[in-house]
Amino acid sequence: MRRLGILAALLAACGGSGTVGGSSNGPSGTVGGTPFSPAALAALAAGPATCQVSDPTGQTSQKIAVNAAAVAVTFATYSGICADFASPFCAFHQDAREVTLLLAALDFAGGTARVVPGTYTLTTDVTRPSFNLGTGTATVAYATSLATGPSCAPLGDGGAAAVAQGTLRLDALDSAHAAGHVELTFSDGGKLSGDFSAPVCAGLAPDICAITAASGSCPGTPACK
Repeated sequence: MRRLGILAALLAACGGSGTVGGSSNGPSGTVGGTPFSPAALAALAAGPATCQVSDPTGQTSQKIAVNAAAVAVTFATYSGICADFASPFCAFHQDAREVTLLLAALDFAGGTARVVPGTYTLTTDVTRPSFNLGTGTATVAYATSLATGPSCAPLGDGGAAAVAQGTLRLDALDSAHAAGHVELTFSDGGKLSGDFSAPVCAGLAPDICAITAASGSCPGTPACK
């Protein structure tokens, strides 16, 4: 469940638990067919680290070295998202709504990947990064929304998360917070727009290479909270 592809395990509810008061402190819109204003938002940073991965260009079947760094930002109607990510098991929440952004930087040229401020166009396929062939680098910007019912079962088309088109503008990123702006339209018709300033989840240092190798799959049945 929630098998998302390269680096996309960071999308599996992996933010922090900074509480915000209304849409003035976070994006608002419609998620899962209902109005959405986050009760909590936060960010998680991973890397940089050098990993051995399958060649995303498809030019070779052998593993290649890539230095990777990423940041994920989650907006949710529930709190305690950091605790969810710290657990080795995935978790869903009852009657919940969440939106998660992923911005990843990849360096195939022996350098160190860095997630930097800028405006990024979202991809609808997280396995297809945007390459800069002149520098041997690539970026991935991706976003999903997820709505669950009273039994924690995901709602929507086949229980899948709704993928977004649009833009993510990252204005600032440091060890304490990630800030920027989003304009998102989801595959189920939902929309999200606005500024965000999310605290970075403290004390967590996810192994970005292990996350990539696991392809974002949960190691069992997700917990229901």
